[in-house]
Amino acid sequence: WLEIAGLPAVPAAAAILGLAMGDDLAHPWNPFVGVVPLLAFLLCAWGASRGDGPLLVGAVAAGSYCVQSHVGFLPVVAVAVVACAVARAVRLGGARDGDAPEPRIAGRTLVGAAALAVLLWSGPLVQQVGGDTGNLGRLAAYVWSGSDQPVGWEVAFEVSGRQFGVPAPWMGAADAKASGLAETAPPWSALAVLAAVAAAGIVAWRRGETARAWFVVFVVGLVGASVVATSRIADFLPPYLVRWAWPVAALVWVAGAWAGASALARRGGVGVLVGSALAVAVGATVVGAVGGLTVELPFEDEGQAVAALSGAVRDDLDPDSRYRVMIADA
Repeated sequence: WLEIAGLPAVPAAAAILGLAMGDDLAHPWNPFVGVVPLLAFLLCAWGASRGDGPLLVGAVAAGSYCVQSHVGFLPVVAVAVVACAVARAVRLGGARDGDAPEPRIAGRTLVGAAALAVLLWSGPLVQQVGGDTGNLGRLAAYVWSGSDQPVGWEVAFEVSGRQFGVPAPWMGAADAKASGLAETAPPWSALAVLAAVAAAGIVAWRRGETARAWFVVFVVGLVGASVVATSRIADFLPPYLVRWAWPVAALVWVAGAWAGASALARRGGVGVLVGSALAVAVGATVVGAVGGLTVELPFEDEGQAVAALSGAVRDDLDPDSRYRVMIADA
């Protein structure tokens, strides 16, 4: 985990992602508010699978926030939880005599993470046992049955070809067609990127860099889950319904950089190449950070109008009556 955290590709990818989101970083719409927390969740979940207790607490908090923000985050979060739990079990069960002791998460940290999960999900839990179908029941129904008319595999591969190819929306490329639907692309570019990352993972595995290799497996598995999740979306597919794919696509490049770093570092005559890559990563981080500082609040004029009017409107309402609030969209 410390190696991943120290790799310049991580802050660079996060900065590029934030720069591509632009003003959406401050937009309080539920498909947007979980994008950056999803990146944090995926990294925390991976760190927890490596035995880092505090990151387990971070994964519980960030993962809960994402799923409760928008149902679209659920498949990726669920797959990441299962994958990291399996990886953790394999690491603990596969330790041999003479190996370095596997770091273990303290019992009090496990209890704290479980208590935090119960606290964060207390609202839906109380609602569920109250006799209503509840949000948890609706989530289960969504996972079990999916959409009545899903977009299917062909559309999923084309949308994923755009999300995971080059250039990708998380890098700033357009993610919407003129019709308002999600942008598509042939899958060949995405397959080439995944093949290169997988090759770097194989090289890392052969060199004994098992952590880097497993991180590649983890991220490629998330890509597969993303394709499956996209195929189950209802027949109307605007780009915001696949915004959760951005952090996964960013981590594909992080995995490739991390797995490939060891191979490059052990070969002679690549100092300039490695130095240039680091310079690009640092430059992208600085540019992305500066871009994030210039984000404007969405609908600021409308918000000021609401603030000016809300007090008078509230004073005029009858506390014993019920009202329906409706939106007049532009």
